[in-house]
Amino acid sequence: MTEAPHEPTASVCPQCGTHVAPALLACPSCQRLVHADELKRLAAEAERSRQAGDPSGALAAWRQALDLLPRDTTQHQAVSARIVALSRTVDGEPVAGKPGSRWGKGAAGLGAIGALLAKFKFAVVFLLTKAKLLLFGLTKAGTLFSMLLSAGVYWTIWGWKFAIGIVLSIYVHEMGHVQALQRYGIKATAPMFIPGVGAVIRLKQYPATPREDARVGLAGPLWDWVPRSRRTPSIARPTALCGERSDTSVPG
Repeated sequence: MTEAPHEPTASVCPQCGTHVAPALLACPSCQRLVHADELKRLAAEAERSRQAGDPSGALAAWRQALDLLPRDTTQHQAVSARIVALSRTVDGEPVAGKPGSRWGKGAAGLGAIGALLAKFKFAVVFLLTKAKLLLFGLTKAGTLFSMLLSAGVYWTIWGWKFAIGIVLSIYVHEMGHVQALQRYGIKATAPMFIPGVGAVIRLKQYPATPREDARVGLAGPLWDWVPRSRRTPSIARPTALCGERSDTSVPG
């Protein structure tokens, strides 16, 4: 005797007593938000992250909150604006001064010096965090086993040197996307290797702006910047409608 699958049941609005369908995010009668308590918790979590100097953590909390808000509400618009502002904070974009002003010109000169120092600091931090994240990615069972499977397939066809080289190249490329997704607080799955195709990362949330999407897409090539004269080129194809980002490697 098989047990029937559990179906979500309608909840009751604590404010007016109306039965609310599971798919709704607000009560159809009094417009009370279904996840009001969870939204308060996420807002408090985002504020704690902001005060702790962790904009990525704040972004992650606000993105979760956005998924619980109806699109046609002022709360959804306000949270979307917060996400865009925090995204620019993560990128460290300076606020532009008035064109032609003396303060603007002075800030531009100081900004050039600051940019050089920032690039040096970024290079050091990039190398340290890159190694840490690459090791962390290998702790994911799905990533590790699918990587070994792909390496085995390539090994039988082209030999172990090609197999190790192509799999490591794809892995580094994919972890570049993962790092950018984590930086913007976007939920996604760990990379899954597909023999003969490359690897795929499924997005559970979407970038808030085309700028975020572009930076996530470029993060893979940035991590895999080593000259590719003797390596296999990779083509990143973001598929926004499916919430996937697949990276296909074509032997060249």
